[in-house]
Amino acid sequence: MTPPADPVFVFDQDNDLTVFTSIEAAAGWMEAIDVDEGEYTAAFTCDGAVVSMSTANEAVILQRTDHVDREDLQRRIACYWEQERLGDMPAELPAVANLLLEGQHRSRRSFRQRITAWWQRDGECPDGTTGT
Repeated sequence: MTPPADPVFVFDQDNDLTVFTSIEAAAGWMEAIDVDEGEYTAAFTCDGAVVSMSTANEAVILQRTDHVDREDLQRRIACYWEQERLGDMPAELPAVANLLLEGQHRSRRSFRQRITAWWQRDGECPDGTTGT
């Protein structure tokens, strides 16, 4: 698989991570009601640029901003990686994006663990750090 030119990392309230091949692909997949209700807590491009999330006429609008927060992106990915018990994380963000896009990651958490996390929504990583 050819790596996407500008993948987008989207995090939700449970610190689940979805990676898209582009801002347009992410906007096309996301639902306006979820954006309006704050389901998604952060979105970044692969270089750490923050992606703003808004809606208009029931359409999702994502825009790359000039604000870059690579540290927050890396912290969120590391938290997700640990939460999902994915093993060794690649050092480079494009490799992380490509791995997740290829679907090579497999969650080892049970359905019960996912439901518990959903109900708790405490934003805490397994190591005790805050995921939000």
